[in-house]
Amino acid sequence: MRLSTLMARTASLHRALGEAVGELEENPMDLRATVTMEALLVAEQHGRALRELLSLDLQVSAMGMMRLQYEAVLRAIWLLFAASDDEVRALAAPLTPRTLKSANSLGMAGELLGDIEKSQAPADLKRSMREFRTSLWDVMNSYVHAGLFALRRHDAHLEHELATMLRMSNGLANVTCGLLTIVGHRPERQANINVVCLTFPECMPPRHTDSSH
Repeated sequence: MRLSTLMARTASLHRALGEAVGELEENPMDLRATVTMEALLVAEQHGRALRELLSLDLQVSAMGMMRLQYEAVLRAIWLLFAASDDEVRALAAPLTPRTLKSANSLGMAGELLGDIEKSQAPADLKRSMREFRTSLWDVMNSYVHAGLFALRRHDAHLEHELATMLRMSNGLANVTCGLLTIVGHRPERQANINVVCLTFPECMPPRHTDSSH
């Protein structure tokens, strides 16, 4: 499938995902759910920015945005399933030099993933985030740090890389939508999200069987 066709189908996918999530609960949420929601909205914005950059033919910048989206989703999962109450409060505190220092000490992506692996997060969610890091982490870092992938992008099969990235971004959007329904008190809508993703299989990353089970 050509990248332009995949982008058009992806636009339809995201419209359908928005309808599947629908309006969320407006009643006050607890602190953990509130901070998780904020992280999910950041992830959603990064995903939207990625698609906009692709539409503007700014592929290298779009690739860099992939890591931002992944880390925002990872942070949201960590907040919901693995962070301690003190860690949640650290990320919910008003922004000051002291609270910024405290929040910045909460761990990098690898540490967050390790905490999630030891948590009660669903096995499928753990596997998805683990597979994403394994398959794309080095590529994303190369684009973020102006490494070989970014500087020699014209030498490689860039369209294939971009299509893979877009599918992975859509997979992260699927995770984001599912978590939004949890913290937004509409978990029954996960079934609607699943139907949408099954309707657009060409837009989603491939699923792998976990050999440990």
